[in-house]
Amino acid sequence: MVTEAGTFACKEVVQLTLGNINGGEEEERVKEVFVTDKINVSTDYTMPSDWLKRWPHMADVELQSMPTDHEQVELVIRLDTTLNRVILEHRHGTANKPSTYLSMLGWVAFGPTGDRLEDSLEDKRFLATLNNTTQHRHGKYVAKLPFKDSTPLPDNMNMAIQRARSLKRRLENDEAYKTSYVAQMEKYTDKGYAERVPVSQLDRKDRRIWLMLHHSVRHPVKQKDRVVFDLKARHQGTSLNEHLMQGLDLTNSLIGVLLRFRGGQHAITADEQMFHQVKVPEEDRDCLRYLWWPEGVTSKELQVFRMTSHVFGARSSPSVVNFCLNKTALDFGSKYNKEASNSICRNFYVDNLLKAMDDEEESIKLTRDLINPCGDGGF
Repeated sequence: MVTEAGTFACKEVVQLTLGNINGGEEEERVKEVFVTDKINVSTDYTMPSDWLKRWPHMADVELQSMPTDHEQVELVIRLDTTLNRVILEHRHGTANKPSTYLSMLGWVAFGPTGDRLEDSLEDKRFLATLNNTTQHRHGKYVAKLPFKDSTPLPDNMNMAIQRARSLKRRLENDEAYKTSYVAQMEKYTDKGYAERVPVSQLDRKDRRIWLMLHHSVRHPVKQKDRVVFDLKARHQGTSLNEHLMQGLDLTNSLIGVLLRFRGGQHAITADEQMFHQVKVPEEDRDCLRYLWWPEGVTSKELQVFRMTSHVFGARSSPSVVNFCLNKTALDFGSKYNKEASNSICRNFYVDNLLKAMDDEEESIKLTRDLINPCGDGGF
């Protein structure tokens, strides 16, 4: 299947009948449904079912809640299907307020959200946590995991062992897959992003322990496997991500970064492995444990490891890492020049720097000036 995002491998093409989850007579037969192994769509930003109640013009609108037994997006429906295209009812908001329309599949909400009191309170707690606890030690920022509260975490060791056994079978049956997987996992310890948990620290009385599950995801265009940690995996009705504050969206607008990048003749680009450059304090690392075989030798006994850095997959990581990147500009940018500090804040999109200038010599100078504060901040 060819899309604007690239070419995706599909197992088969099937037909489906679509209808509203709450029932009703309206249904549509879709003749072409492409089946693939995984749909890379996150549910982290799914609106709560009562999200619209805070706006009077939509107080009677009921959004569908995500079923507890369905954590992954399993179907993407095009907007040009009849079930999406036919508008049965609508609610229009004024400036800075969202709107909704009722399709045959249910209500759809879109538009600006304005001030959201509940989120702003959590955002303040998130910022207070980072402002009060983030330190710069041994050339790296150390930032806490922003937990919502101190609720004990359930023991998910058995779930992690079962997943490891399944992974072991695949590793032993696919040598190329094993080579790639082992190389990525061993890199964590080789680079200091992870460490083996000492035997004396395996137990904690406060039960602040979580075993992260891990698996590989194949890039649809590059056709390469990437090992990722699944922090949305649920055990006894909860997941680690549900205990973490998401924080503010501190990521620069992609459109803004690209438009600024088109404003000069000489390009400066960089790619930082940002998430692993921000450390997690020792007291929080046991919530980022995982099981692995030493040196990737599956004939050995499983051992308990833990990340020493923030991980891709934690709902808090983008905000935490961007907070520390901006703090780098604040703490170290003034030692060099203002343009370097501004570029750190305005020209990064996640871990990619895109900057352009008209003057070649100034571009070379800025490149050097960017390396220094980023290095001071541990990036």
